[in-house]
Amino acid sequence: MEEEEKIDVLINNAGIYQNKLEYSEDQIEKTIAVNYHSQFILTLHLLPLLDKITFNCLHPGVINTKLLQKGWGAE
Repeated sequence: MEEEEKIDVLINNAGIYQNKLEYSEDQIEKTIAVNYHSQFILTLHLLPLLDKITFNCLHPGVINTKLLQKGWGAE
């Protein structure tokens, strides 16, 4: 983060699917921790760089994606 001056667009694309219930070290269910909390925390940490955009009065963009892949691939 110290090397970059600004971020124009942030695309959060993280997700997991698990068949069993597991918890993180903070006692948050792992699917919720990865699919939702991690994207929110990363965006909060990068807000200072997102706020520095000045190109043609554009506002910074944050895109959150989810891929539903239940049943895809080997289990």
